[in-house]
Amino acid sequence: MSLPQGCAFRDNLGYVTDAANDYRILGASDGYYGSNTSTQGNAVGWESATMPGGAAPTRADRSTSVPKLAGINYVWDGLGVTTTDGAAFKIGLTGDILVRIAAGDAGGFDNPCVWDLYDGAVFVAHLTTGSTGTSSLFKDAVDASHTAANWAANNTGKFHTFSTSVRIVAAPGSSVRNIISYVSVETGVAPGGSGKPSYLYNQMRRH
Repeated sequence: MSLPQGCAFRDNLGYVTDAANDYRILGASDGYYGSNTSTQGNAVGWESATMPGGAAPTRADRSTSVPKLAGINYVWDGLGVTTTDGAAFKIGLTGDILVRIAAGDAGGFDNPCVWDLYDGAVFVAHLTTGSTGTSSLFKDAVDASHTAANWAANNTGKFHTFSTSVRIVAAPGSSVRNIISYVSVETGVAPGGSGKPSYLYNQMRRH
């Protein structure tokens, strides 16, 4: 297992070239969590048990301009079943971790993006709310909006000491289709640190 670990959501493997610390997430075609290991050696993937009605995540390619934000996956929430029944993306890492998210659509469509952060089954924080708007904006882990070009330099992460696993959950009860473009985890900065980009910005500048 290693950090940092980026997860870039899209449809086709060859649509863009992933950066060294990134791994593509092609919906469920790579296998759900438990049967999928990233090139960085981490267990990552959508949880099959939390897919409402057993529906697989939908995926699409959008734009090659910023490889990390080239595509999307989208899933329905848990339709108000229980707190932990929202469709969830899981990264099997623990410890002091800074979580980053880009919830948006480079295609310019207005899509819901209601995502929460969990440590296993334990709620940690709300990440994003509402929708992305129609201007190709991407929301970060504190619900601030950025363009694709400035997300890497300006996004803010969410710190937590994880004891079980990192789970990004489509907020139960929102009854909407939630969209996501990119997630990463890296060695955490204790509360009071900036949470500003480190390796992310440097990688994106090279693409």
